[in-house]
Amino acid sequence: MKILIVGAGIGGLTLAAFLKDHEGFEIDIIDKTTDWKHLGFTIGIWDVGRRILSKLDLDDDFDKSGKRFKNYFLSSSNGKQLKLYHFEDFYKKYESAYTHINRAELHNILLDKTGVDIKLGTTVNSIEQSTAKVKVIFSDETTTEYDLVVGADGLNLEVRKKAFNIDSSSFTGNRVWYSWIPDKYRIDETVFEYVRGSLICNIFDDPYSPCMVLTAPEKPGLFDDPQTRIARLKEKFSHFPIVLEILNTIKAEDLVPSDIRFVKMKNWVKGRVVLIGDAAHAMEPFAGIGASMAMEDAYVLAQELMSAYQETEIEKALQRYERRRRPRIEIAHRSTKNRYGWITLGILKFVPAYEFLAKIVPISHFTKGYKKLLETQP
Repeated sequence: MKILIVGAGIGGLTLAAFLKDHEGFEIDIIDKTTDWKHLGFTIGIWDVGRRILSKLDLDDDFDKSGKRFKNYFLSSSNGKQLKLYHFEDFYKKYESAYTHINRAELHNILLDKTGVDIKLGTTVNSIEQSTAKVKVIFSDETTTEYDLVVGADGLNLEVRKKAFNIDSSSFTGNRVWYSWIPDKYRIDETVFEYVRGSLICNIFDDPYSPCMVLTAPEKPGLFDDPQTRIARLKEKFSHFPIVLEILNTIKAEDLVPSDIRFVKMKNWVKGRVVLIGDAAHAMEPFAGIGASMAMEDAYVLAQELMSAYQETEIEKALQRYERRRRPRIEIAHRSTKNRYGWITLGILKFVPAYEFLAKIVPISHFTKGYKKLLETQP
């Protein structure tokens, strides 16, 4: 079975890692990037994702490179504690809870496992399907026929646009700014979340360096001018002493802006083209579950493809993949909406109500979705 994987991110590499040692699969991988120098910042993996890595015998490498979180600290913008949660129940029952790892580290762990040569700087010009084949014309004008094309290209439009005729994702109306920050802001094994209205500051203890993520409402696509970025963020986050202090220690170019988008599609399969990860169901980052779901997608798709011994069974395998994945993705979406609800609730006129509710709403309201995923199999 000849397979093209479009996108060498977390989901695409996980799929390749599961398929590479099984007879009958020939894997090509392409990615639009020309090098691996800009892979992003920190990434959160819940234990459902670690469980997939363990199936590839990569859990030890992951544990060595990652930082497990033991505490979640929620506070108002001025540092007033609203809630402190310890993940002890997760560790007792599931071995771990939530881990942060430098995205480049996780990428390299998976890249080493696949052992597949990746064609960089390459995109898809067109996808044409016949009864049993998919013809792909690449950006270098070469053409190859495949039995299956997997869109693992995240929020990019290559596969969604050319195979599903969908050329956009939806914006939430929020923008995030990522930055590595000085080590003195590290609190071991703890994630901090400072909230005021619709403004959020998260500080994560990443093994590489502490990472700050700022979230604020912004018009999608509005140019984020580096010349005025620090001043604008200081104005937006003027009620956050910790943010103002950190902004005085970093440069505008250290802050990487990104408009938050999501993808919700009616179908993830069209003929012999299938979507996994963010390409199929990109979620807002507020629950930290997207990468774990992408790895689960890859595992389930690999299982179904390995059970499709004949090429004529590929379409059935793809339909089984989508049926299996839909319920768990819905749980992940609900968990994300629960977290996102705090942002939409937290408009400035409701700040006192928000701070009151934050103290009395049990943490189980937010963790029940994760526990349901951990207590069931993908």
